[in-house]
Amino acid sequence: MLDLVDGIVKSIRYDPPVTPLPTGPAAAADAARGYLAASLVGADPSWACFPPEGSRTMTVSSLPNGPPLERPREATCTTTIVATPMQVWAMTLEMRLAEHDSNGGWGTRMTVYIGPDGEGAGGGTSEDLGAPAP
Repeated sequence: MLDLVDGIVKSIRYDPPVTPLPTGPAAAADAARGYLAASLVGADPSWACFPPEGSRTMTVSSLPNGPPLERPREATCTTTIVATPMQVWAMTLEMRLAEHDSNGGWGTRMTVYIGPDGEGAGGGTSEDLGAPAP
């Protein structure tokens, strides 16, 4: 009987409660700002194009993390961030070039996930953008 109880006790696993995302009107922008500042901006100058929220237009010489463009191009960078039911932020970063580039195409769109602590939560996607609608 003692072996049975010992086996049951050893099988118990503790899963800590899920930490809820911060709330309030600035919570999403704060998460984006912190993630961009800590993880991305210092790595490649093109990351500076992404604002914590909304859009920004500037000249870039590469897509985020490459490739370098054939020449500097004007880009419009847009950041959107939404809370998910899994208590992580889903942040979509889109860099759309004003004109096609042979190395960078029309730009890129990435989605990254940010935990309640402001750190990357793993996963994410990246895709090339097609030509803008006429």
